Amino acid sequence: MKIKRALLSVSDKTGIVELAKFLSDNGVEIISTGGTMKAIKEAGIPVTYVSDVTGFPEIMDGRVKTLNPKIHGAILAVRSNPEHMKALAEHDITPIDLVVVNLYPFRETVAKPGVTEAEAIENIDIGGPAMVRASAKNFKDVVIVTYPSRYAGLMEMLAKEGDVDARTRKELALEATGEITMNILLIGGGGREHALAWKLAQSPKVEKIYAAPGNPGMALLPKCECIALDVENLEGVADYAEEKSIDLTVVGPEAPLVAG
Repeated sequence: MKIKRALLSVSDKTGIVELAKFLSDNGVEIISTGGTMKAIKEAGIPVTYVSDVTGFPEIMDGRVKTLNPKIHGAILAVRSNPEHMKALAEHDITPIDLVVVNLYPFRETVAKPGVTEAEAIENIDIGGPAMVRASAKNFKDVVIVTYPSRYAGLMEMLAKEGDVDARTRKELALEATGEITMNILLIGGGGREHALAWKLAQSPKVEKIYAAPGNPGMALLPKCECIALDVENLEGVADYAEEKSIDLTVVGPEAPLVAG
């Protein structure tokens, strides 16, 4: 397998243990941080603490842990550039080939009733975006994965090919650097709304789809959650949109449109 070293540091730990086990079983060295490392370690999977790589402890309540040349040099080094590889050797930096990161849930945090300014501030991610951007910048050499829904496809490709192809690397990098992701409220539950949800779910710009009321088929779509919401209660719809930080509302049926 071409990927020899991976850094896993996620807020959403869905599927991360399974991914770590797959990587470890295939001889990949895993580096991790905080809660992610704890979950991997508790599953009995070998994992290296990021501080053991950097030679520097996490400080300031975890605000500073991955912002270090041992991490960013390992990600940003262009493997085909002799000067870059010379710098790695001179500074005893081992390249990182795969970065799996998703960010602190800032939007969800600030949407909570009664959230304090201090809580909101601590959910502004610094190290995560820096690693995502660094990996995307060097996507030809480093695979960047930011969504748990991508893990299965990644493992399948690695199991079959031993590497991630150039097209997928670029697609993952573009997905990771998407400037805007949207939460969408989709009103309706018929075939038209189902088709809309299916298409919207394919976009990396879409983070979450809330379908009211949706249907059993829509509930199976990635990113889509069917909700019980009285769509004729316009004030209730508006309150829900504010609570979930909805960026776009798509109305399928005519009745809610007529109602205003």
